[in-house]
Amino acid sequence: MAVVSLAAKASAEGGETTTPDALQSKRLAALLLEVARCMDKDVAAVLPSRLDADPRLEALRSVLIEQERTLLARLQQRVEDPQQFAEAISEVLATAFELAGLRDERLASVIAPTMERATQASIRKDPNQLVGILYPLMGPVIRKSMAESLDGTLRGLNQAFKHGLSWRGIKWRLEAYRSGTTFADVPLG
Repeated sequence: MAVVSLAAKASAEGGETTTPDALQSKRLAALLLEVARCMDKDVAAVLPSRLDADPRLEALRSVLIEQERTLLARLQQRVEDPQQFAEAISEVLATAFELAGLRDERLASVIAPTMERATQASIRKDPNQLVGILYPLMGPVIRKSMAESLDGTLRGLNQAFKHGLSWRGIKWRLEAYRSGTTFADVPLG
């Protein structure tokens, strides 16, 4: 409080003289008073600020913080407008998904049920779309399955022909006769 009374006293006394030292003392006293106001809430409540009413200070404030005010207004607009907010999120969403996927599997476990429901709804709505998606895959899958099946059958037939007249082949023929199946089915079975 001593600073406040000293600053107030210097301010009051400075009004009477106009020497350069007196003006400098007056300015210093005013600045000390403002510092005291900023440091102590009690002083701010008792003494009003002289700087608040100074238009030069207001002009300086507006010049210094105009860029921040403009930026803050743009950010606020971007957050409050759903379209702009969605655009802002879309700019970083892919990267966020990628980073979350690299970090752990939580994102996949959270998104999986939603993706499954969306897929089911899409299939119910238009089954031909799924057919169009699976069509390029089905040909190679069926071809491979048929090739493996045919390969197994041919191997069995080769074995049957190879052992057709051998002792084993004769046993297979008897087995086929007793079971009522063909000779080719016995080596395959």
